[in-house]
Amino acid sequence: MPWPARPAEDIRYGQQLEHAVIEVREGRGWRSVTEAETVGASRVLTLDAPVARTWRLRVTGARQRVRIAEFGLYRSEV
Repeated sequence: MPWPARPAEDIRYGQQLEHAVIEVREGRGWRSVTEAETVGASRVLTLDAPVARTWRLRVTGARQRVRIAEFGLYRSEV
């Protein structure tokens, strides 16, 4: 079953994020599971069923300072 991930920017300050990566912790390192070019007010990304307890959203490109309003992971059929 796929899992949706939902990052969202606080767009009161404009859409600043240009590229981001969602990663899971594996041992002492991190592994990329998906990436997004833009996020805006809300973006739904479909992930394979996770096997991790620790996640992160890493911004790898931005016009200016990025303000993340929300980052959620959901167990749901899409």
